[in-house]
Amino acid sequence: MHKWFTLIFLTLNIACNNNQGIQQASLHECEYMLLDSTVQLIDVRTYQEFQYGRIPSSIHIDYYLENFKDELSKLDKSKRTIVYCAVGGRSAKACEIMVKMGFEDVYNMEGGIDGWNVHGKKVFVPEEYRKK
Repeated sequence: MHKWFTLIFLTLNIACNNNQGIQQASLHECEYMLLDSTVQLIDVRTYQEFQYGRIPSSIHIDYYLENFKDELSKLDKSKRTIVYCAVGGRSAKACEIMVKMGFEDVYNMEGGIDGWNVHGKKVFVPEEYRKK
Protein backbone atom coordinates (compact mmCIF):
# COMPACT_ATOMS: atom_id res chain seq x y z
CA MET A 1 0.00 0.00 0.00
CA HIS A 2 2.81 2.41 0.91
CA LYS A 3 4.52 1.83 -2.44
CA TRP A 4 1.32 2.65 -4.32
CA PHE A 5 0.81 5.81 -2.29
CA THR A 6 4.38 6.92 -3.02
CA LEU A 7 3.99 6.20 -6.73
CA ILE A 8 0.71 8.10 -6.94
CA PHE A 9 2.14 11.03 -4.95
CA LEU A 10 5.19 11.33 -7.21
CA THR A 11 3.08 11.08 -10.35
CA LEU A 12 0.70 13.80 -9.16
CA ASN A 13 3.57 15.97 -7.96
CA ILE A 14 5.30 15.75 -11.32
CA ALA A 15 2.07 16.30 -13.23
CA CYS A 16 1.06 19.31 -11.14
CA ASN A 17 4.47 20.90 -11.58
CA ASN A 18 4.44 20.27 -15.31
CA ASN A 19 4.24 23.87 -16.40
CA GLN A 20 6.61 25.27 -18.95
CA GLY A 21 9.84 26.47 -17.44
CA ILE A 22 12.46 25.24 -15.06
CA GLN A 23 11.35 22.71 -12.54
CA GLN A 24 13.27 21.39 -9.57
CA ALA A 25 13.20 17.64 -9.04
CA SER A 26 14.42 15.75 -6.00
CA LEU A 27 16.76 12.80 -6.43
CA HIS A 28 13.86 10.43 -5.77
CA GLU A 29 11.68 12.16 -8.37
CA CYS A 30 14.53 11.98 -10.89
CA GLU A 31 15.07 8.31 -10.18
CA TYR A 32 11.36 7.69 -10.75
CA MET A 33 11.32 9.71 -13.99
CA LEU A 34 14.35 7.78 -15.25
CA LEU A 35 12.30 4.59 -15.21
CA ASP A 36 10.93 5.96 -18.49
CA SER A 37 13.57 5.19 -21.13
CA THR A 38 12.52 8.19 -23.24
CA VAL A 39 13.70 10.71 -20.62
CA GLN A 40 16.86 12.56 -21.61
CA LEU A 41 19.47 12.83 -18.84
CA ILE A 42 22.05 15.55 -19.45
CA ASP A 43 25.33 15.93 -17.52
CA VAL A 44 26.68 19.48 -17.89
CA ARG A 45 29.86 19.00 -15.86
CA THR A 46 33.34 19.39 -17.34
CA TYR A 47 35.07 16.55 -19.14
CA GLN A 48 37.36 16.04 -16.15
CA GLU A 49 34.42 15.70 -13.77
CA PHE A 50 32.56 13.41 -16.17
CA GLN A 51 35.51 10.98 -16.41
CA TYR A 52 35.37 10.16 -12.71
CA GLY A 53 31.78 9.07 -12.67
CA ARG A 54 28.45 9.69 -14.28
CA ILE A 55 24.87 8.57 -13.91
CA PRO A 56 24.23 5.69 -16.32
CA SER A 57 22.55 6.68 -19.61
CA SER A 58 23.53 10.34 -19.21
CA ILE A 59 24.56 12.45 -22.19
CA HIS A 60 27.59 14.65 -21.58
CA ILE A 61 27.42 18.25 -22.79
CA ASP A 62 29.95 20.46 -20.98
CA TYR A 63 28.30 23.72 -19.90
CA TYR A 64 31.55 25.63 -20.57
CA LEU A 65 31.93 24.55 -24.21
CA GLU A 66 31.73 27.32 -26.79
CA ASN A 67 29.22 25.25 -28.76
CA PHE A 68 27.08 24.34 -25.73
CA LYS A 69 23.86 25.65 -27.32
CA ASP A 70 24.66 23.92 -30.61
CA GLU A 71 25.04 20.60 -28.77
CA LEU A 72 21.77 21.18 -26.90
CA SER A 73 19.99 21.87 -30.18
CA LYS A 74 20.71 18.26 -31.25
CA LEU A 75 18.41 16.99 -28.47
CA ASP A 76 14.67 16.40 -28.75
CA LYS A 77 13.03 19.50 -27.27
CA SER A 78 9.71 17.72 -26.75
CA LYS A 79 11.11 15.01 -24.46
CA ARG A 80 11.22 15.26 -20.69
CA THR A 81 14.80 16.26 -19.83
CA ILE A 82 16.66 16.08 -16.53
CA VAL A 83 19.84 18.12 -16.18
CA TYR A 84 22.53 17.67 -13.54
CA CYS A 85 25.98 18.94 -12.62
CA ALA A 86 28.00 18.54 -9.43
CA VAL A 87 25.55 20.18 -7.01
CA GLY A 88 22.94 22.06 -9.06
CA GLY A 89 24.29 25.50 -10.01
CA ARG A 90 25.40 24.96 -13.60
CA SER A 91 22.48 22.66 -14.30
CA ALA A 92 20.03 25.39 -13.19
CA LYS A 93 21.69 27.83 -15.61
CA ALA A 94 21.63 25.17 -18.34
CA CYS A 95 17.90 24.65 -17.69
CA GLU A 96 17.29 28.38 -18.15
CA ILE A 97 19.06 28.28 -21.50
CA MET A 98 17.12 25.19 -22.56
CA VAL A 99 13.76 26.73 -21.71
CA LYS A 100 14.68 29.83 -23.75
CA MET A 101 15.62 27.47 -26.62
CA GLY A 102 12.14 25.93 -26.52
CA PHE A 103 12.61 22.77 -24.46
CA GLU A 104 9.18 21.86 -23.12
CA ASP A 105 9.76 19.77 -19.99
CA VAL A 106 13.05 20.49 -18.20
CA TYR A 107 14.03 19.49 -14.66
CA ASN A 108 17.04 20.54 -12.60
CA MET A 109 18.21 17.64 -10.44
CA GLU A 110 18.46 18.95 -6.88
CA GLY A 111 21.83 18.11 -5.31
CA GLY A 112 23.43 17.04 -8.60
CA ILE A 113 25.67 14.01 -8.80
CA ASP A 114 27.09 14.76 -5.37
CA GLY A 115 23.64 14.23 -3.88
CA TRP A 116 23.15 11.18 -6.08
CA ASN A 117 26.37 9.70 -4.65
CA VAL A 118 25.51 10.55 -1.05
CA HIS A 119 22.22 8.68 -1.42
CA GLY A 120 24.04 5.59 -2.72
CA LYS A 121 22.58 5.70 -6.20
CA LYS A 122 24.34 3.95 -9.09
CA VAL A 123 27.21 5.79 -10.80
CA PHE A 124 29.25 4.52 -13.75
CA VAL A 125 33.03 5.00 -13.62
CA PRO A 126 35.05 4.06 -16.72
CA GLU A 127 37.50 1.19 -16.16
CA GLU A 128 40.59 3.35 -16.70
CA TYR A 129 39.59 5.63 -13.79
CA ARG A 130 38.70 2.95 -11.26
CA LYS A 131 41.02 2.63 -8.29
CA LYS A 132 43.32 -0.35 -8.60
